[in-house]
Amino acid sequence: MLKPPELIVNHKGRGQKVLTTLLDELSSCNYFEFSVAFITQSGVVCLLETLSRLEQKNIRGRILTSQYLNFTQPQALESLLKLSNVEVRIEVKESFHSKGYLFKSTNAEYSLYIGSSNLTSNALTTNVELNIGLTNLSGEDRFICDYQNDFNDIWTSAQIVDVYFISEYKKVYEEARKRREELKIETSIVSDSGSPTYRKISPNSMQTVALENLAKLRAEGENRALIISATGTGKTYLSAFDVLSVSPHRVLFVVHRRTIAEKSMHTFKELMPNRKMGLYSGKDRSNADFLFATIQTISKDIASGKFRSDFFDYVIIDETHRAEAKSYNIIIDNLSPKFLLGMTATPERTDGGDVFKLFNHNVAYEIRLHQALEEDMLVPFHYFGVTDLTIDGAIVEDHSNFNLLVSDERVKHIVEKTRFYGSDTGIIRGLIFCSRLNECEELAKKLIAHGLKTQALTGESKESERKNAIEDLESGKLDYIITVDIFNEGVDIPSVNQVVMLRPTQSAIIFVQQLGRGLRKSRGKEYLTIIDFIGNYTNSYLIPIALYGDSSFNKDNVRSLLVGGSQGLPGSCTIDFDEVSQKQIFDSLDQANLSKKKDLRDDYEMVMKIIGRVPFMMDFIRHGSRDPYLYADYAGSLHQFAKSIGIEMVELSEFEEEVLSAYSRLINDGKRFLDSYILFALTKESSISIRELREEFLIKVGREVTEKEISDSIHCVNLNFDITRFNKQDVSISEKLSLNLIRHGEGIVGRTIQFSNLLENLTFERYLVDSCLYSLHRFYAKLSASRGERNGFILYEKYSRRDVLRILGWDKNRNASTIGGYRMSPDKTNCPIFVTYHKGEDIDGSIAYEDEFLSPDRFKWMSRSKRKIDSAELEPIINSRAIGLRLPLFVKKDNNEGIDFYYLGELTPIPGTVEQQYMPDDSGQNLPVVKFEFDITPPVEPSLYKYLIS
Repeated sequence: MLKPPELIVNHKGRGQKVLTTLLDELSSCNYFEFSVAFITQSGVVCLLETLSRLEQKNIRGRILTSQYLNFTQPQALESLLKLSNVEVRIEVKESFHSKGYLFKSTNAEYSLYIGSSNLTSNALTTNVELNIGLTNLSGEDRFICDYQNDFNDIWTSAQIVDVYFISEYKKVYEEARKRREELKIETSIVSDSGSPTYRKISPNSMQTVALENLAKLRAEGENRALIISATGTGKTYLSAFDVLSVSPHRVLFVVHRRTIAEKSMHTFKELMPNRKMGLYSGKDRSNADFLFATIQTISKDIASGKFRSDFFDYVIIDETHRAEAKSYNIIIDNLSPKFLLGMTATPERTDGGDVFKLFNHNVAYEIRLHQALEEDMLVPFHYFGVTDLTIDGAIVEDHSNFNLLVSDERVKHIVEKTRFYGSDTGIIRGLIFCSRLNECEELAKKLIAHGLKTQALTGESKESERKNAIEDLESGKLDYIITVDIFNEGVDIPSVNQVVMLRPTQSAIIFVQQLGRGLRKSRGKEYLTIIDFIGNYTNSYLIPIALYGDSSFNKDNVRSLLVGGSQGLPGSCTIDFDEVSQKQIFDSLDQANLSKKKDLRDDYEMVMKIIGRVPFMMDFIRHGSRDPYLYADYAGSLHQFAKSIGIEMVELSEFEEEVLSAYSRLINDGKRFLDSYILFALTKESSISIRELREEFLIKVGREVTEKEISDSIHCVNLNFDITRFNKQDVSISEKLSLNLIRHGEGIVGRTIQFSNLLENLTFERYLVDSCLYSLHRFYAKLSASRGERNGFILYEKYSRRDVLRILGWDKNRNASTIGGYRMSPDKTNCPIFVTYHKGEDIDGSIAYEDEFLSPDRFKWMSRSKRKIDSAELEPIINSRAIGLRLPLFVKKDNNEGIDFYYLGELTPIPGTVEQQYMPDDSGQNLPVVKFEFDITPPVEPSLYKYLIS
């Protein structure tokens, strides 16, 4: 059936990218045709891994492009020629300006997307584009016939793209590129009089805000501050701008390497050419007003008393996360400048110290990697997760022996992949990160044998060796520097356009630091290629945490980002795993324990360091830290966790702690707006009118709330829904604790005297309000990132059986653990259906139901065994359309995902598809079972559908 046309656009707020649609279509097609005026290497690299998978499946396609304005890049054509399944032709006429993408699916239906998007990275991810998508078209449709006829007419006369054509086209392209560059230069450096002029260096958007904040702190009497800024976002320029505004007499700039001191001094000279500046490192001990010093040299002279405490007016410490080291403490303890500025990209790396306390918790500005990418301060990255070498059926893993790591087979594998994914310009300036010293040195030798120019650098390499190697890499004398972690920070090599990871990821922070080596902007550099060789590594789940910048350590959040692919990345960045490495990432995530007490404590203490006090749940949200619900899930409440590690010293009574724990875990979980809003409102006022509740619900959720929903919510807030085992009887928590907290009647919801008495304890009240605010924030965040709420459920959000029964308004959840695959509600209005899509191999034959998607909008489902088509249990489901029975569908991929299911929409039986069937149990006996086929409304979105069925 033909679906209505849909708009395909790039929309940052809704997380939409044209690229996602194209990748989804490519992944499910058996033939494709592209007709685009322009193709760039950045556009091809976005599709490269998917096209490679199609090549392995022998799925072919044709790409027609043009020589219009000589904008199509020769390197992009060369990349496409690597694929045996892709045929490319180019129309040399100036008039060709087409943009169309055609896909033929396995069921012979067509999808066609026509609009404004060329095959360039920006067009597929960030530009304002407008495309229309037509899907489920028949091959006999006149629209498809006309489109293909026109395509074939041009294809027949177009030039075949081969090695010879590209070699000739390169000459034409280079001439056109040079003319474009010359035009840019002429426009930018020639004034009206024809005299040369020079660029004026001014603060970028980040630096402007940071400078304002620094000025404000000084006006308030503060004498020190911290700047947290991702690598490559201009920290040194920022400090120079601030020094320029303050105009101090003497300045000290402290770094940990001489090369960094030299570059920092060069930056300051650009802005302040008339100030006397000099190096203070090793034998060079300048007496200039502005000193750029290495920590090793300056700390000794400060300790010896060579400098008075007030000698410097302004002191800057670069890479301030090192400030807990003894040499840095000497500077901080012995100097008293009028202002002390600390700068770091990773303040978390303090090895137990408290860098925030050193700077009085004054964070003047913070810009992390993803914000910097979104603000176009760095070049975008294209990440490829590649399965590491398999030898004799075993994939390289954490503890593989040295001979395997540097085997000829593995080296060949590395060379093939680095050449296949390439770089933005085709000329590689690469960094390779290894895990072992001997691996680094041996790999450098073996890569030379493959025709690559390489040099190994280790912690034992001299400073001069490192400096020379960097210069050789930038000049083209080297293709790769191979290193063991020594380039994690403090190294500026702007020309790096390929980073290769050949070691397991043990830290998300170090991973970000290493890929950050290639994110600096450089003339002619368009993007960074990251190639990550992934083996059977225990901590592989840290890779998506680092790439997506998600530090919540919430497994469902991370899975959702992985399922969404590049949608969750900033700007033009993309992420792509091959099928095996993606499975390894999911397996690693499934097996990981992300709620170890030590990790919870570390993150709790880090947030406490940042803010300088005991943190609340919303502090974790504000500072992008771990999902604070994990603390409630682990200990009952955040207060109880803090108490267990000896940080929160204010006691609550056992009764108060039990009530706080029940609300923190069971009500304020972000799954339902009304519960948390009622509870929050009653912490502020003694009562709230039903009218106010209705108005607030309409504003925040976007629909009218029913009387039953309000009644059900009050039932839950009174803790009458959740059951506990008490004195061998199932009783509600409310009964167990003798609670009477919420009253309802005469058009209001109010709190009782018992609830008011609880709120008199300010500690209890603060933690409860904070828990409510967290829950409302979590609900809003999920709602805003979704297609809206559907009668209680947010599409593609995850819910446990308990959550589902609570939201559907079942009186109590006594049956939540035994509900099985489906159960009719007590009032006969709904029947939730739960499916574990991939059953375990050891599952009993009597429950090995053949539930499966037939397509994104059609689902085959089996009733319980020993049921016949005339069963009273199934009659309401068969007639659900007529009687208005609601059939919400909840699916999880497998039992490794835990107890939560994705809400996928509503089911409607398809007439004529209900059949009596039989299935064998383990003893070989055939058991009666009824097969249904359902329509799913709306159809499951492609990326989640692909994840669930794979």
